[in-house]
Amino acid sequence: MRSRSALIVLVSFVALAMTPLNSAAQQQNFKYKDPGTSSLFAVLITGGGHFYSGESGKGLALLGGSIGSLALGISLSEEASLTCWNYNCTVEENLTPLYLGAAVAAGLWIYGIADAGNAARRSNERNGIANLKMGVKPNLSDPLGSRPALSLSYRF
Repeated sequence: MRSRSALIVLVSFVALAMTPLNSAAQQQNFKYKDPGTSSLFAVLITGGGHFYSGESGKGLALLGGSIGSLALGISLSEEASLTCWNYNCTVEENLTPLYLGAAVAAGLWIYGIADAGNAARRSNERNGIANLKMGVKPNLSDPLGSRPALSLSYRF
């Protein structure tokens, strides 16, 4: 039963990997991709920030790698077995592959979060849109030369 479910997961992963990327989205006018929004999508789903930023191949690799490592860890972990010897019964189970699969999935998720903002910046640079740096900065200069002043400057 376990080998059948592993085969179904593997076939589903291969079918998902072979689907063509959405070319209609590539033909639309490009809009600015916010690094913060990209990071938020990366927190919600592995590779989500890369999908948002237009790096669908990398997003698919992150998502497929995390799902594949979890599925492989589940399929390779042994079911609990009961062994009895001299009226002393013990339950043996090997969950190491499951833990390793979960660790790989967590690592891919963390990498996706760390790289999501940079993916949005790369996408903006590829499409000729400068990264917007809006904010307020304190200004301690002397604008008139008579006395020190404190002011705020805005960047757009």
